[in-house]
Amino acid sequence: MAAPSREWADQVLDAVVAEIEAARFDDARHLAEPELAAADIRLTDGTHLMPGARYRVGGDGAEITVDECRPLSRIAFTVADERPDAVISAAVEVLPGSRSRTATASGRVQLTGPFQKLRCLRWDGHVDLDRWWAGEPAAVRACLEHRWAKATLTAQAERSPGNRWTVHCDARGRGRSWGRLMVAVALVIWHGALVREFRKALDDAARGWDDTMARWEGAPPADAARALLAGLVTALVEPETSQ
Repeated sequence: MAAPSREWADQVLDAVVAEIEAARFDDARHLAEPELAAADIRLTDGTHLMPGARYRVGGDGAEITVDECRPLSRIAFTVADERPDAVISAAVEVLPGSRSRTATASGRVQLTGPFQKLRCLRWDGHVDLDRWWAGEPAAVRACLEHRWAKATLTAQAERSPGNRWTVHCDARGRGRSWGRLMVAVALVIWHGALVREFRKALDDAARGWDDTMARWEGAPPADAARALLAGLVTALVEPETSQ
């Protein structure tokens, strides 16, 4: 997949933070940025980006609460979303102030219904861009845990000729407690199909990345940042049609 220069990528990330800082809200406290209007984001409490500020996405969508916003050192916020079939919560921490940019996120999905402990999923992930550009192992890590099973994913980038990355991904799953036997049997039966779907998902993601880089690499960082934010908004309000 295409490997942009780190200098340009860092400038884009800085521009993303600057765009968020400069966001304007109208008298009704709705986000007054035309390119992001689809998200219907409202500032429901506090001052923009100050600790305790709360935002609502859509009429009854997720609530975002700012814990800390210091763009040169630490950005932290939480997300809560209550739906008829699930309660979703997440915490995100971004350390953007140096070349070793990192992001950490964790969360919980609690499905409604009986046997609550069996309907609970926990997840966490970590991205270290310094390790990514250095080609070090586990620059990206993710974990999904259920009472009876656990899955982990790691990714490492390796420079290839022609300003490209070869990304090595490793996915592992194992059963826990009463789930050990069930997971073992499932992996024996569906191992081939799971591997094929996993590889297809990675190939699709790589093609999507290449298409995006072909359009935006080398563009003014502010333009690329606005496009990135618009894409995130689309994914937020139309997840079933977003890549």
